Amino acid sequence: MKSLILLLFSANLLFTQSISPNVLVIGDSITALDDNYVDMLKKQTTYTYKKAGYVGITTGGLLDKLKKTSLKKYQILIIEVGINNLTDENNCANLAVKDIWEMVTIAKNHNLQVVVLTIPPYKGYPTWTKMRQSNLESINNWIMSYSKDVFTAVDIYTPLSDNDKQREDCTIDKLHPNKKGHEIMTLEILKVL
Repeated sequence: MKSLILLLFSANLLFTQSISPNVLVIGDSITALDDNYVDMLKKQTTYTYKKAGYVGITTGGLLDKLKKTSLKKYQILIIEVGINNLTDENNCANLAVKDIWEMVTIAKNHNLQVVVLTIPPYKGYPTWTKMRQSNLESINNWIMSYSKDVFTAVDIYTPLSDNDKQREDCTIDKLHPNKKGHEIMTLEILKVL
């Protein structure tokens, strides 16, 4: 009888895992915030989420964290990063792309579905410059152009920057999304999950 119960429990666990993937979400302060898009995704899907957000982290720092993370129990990896790379204007776009590509490669080697978010707009934030905007656009263009065959891209830049009024309504400080901004991000991510 014990064996039958254990077998049924194991089968139920496998069935549950097959319909409810474990999702690892890694990123910077946007991911680290409380009551953010990850928390909203938890409420709108049956998936299990592990949120790993680090304030001020660059793509290189996030890559280092990912290398030390066991990916065995996850089926999906969501990557949100890049804004902190822009403070170094020299070659930051190439370095960010290289790091993101390596994160995608690591995840794919573990048979994970990979979702990469574009960098959100931040014009009006104190550190914004035209050069940094150019680098942001370069990284985002790469994310969107490489997404078709290798990973799934989610464009959060466009819906968060449709017009100046919307930017005011969607951010705390012209960079970090507020509740409305996180709702917009959530809707975009739900399109691919």
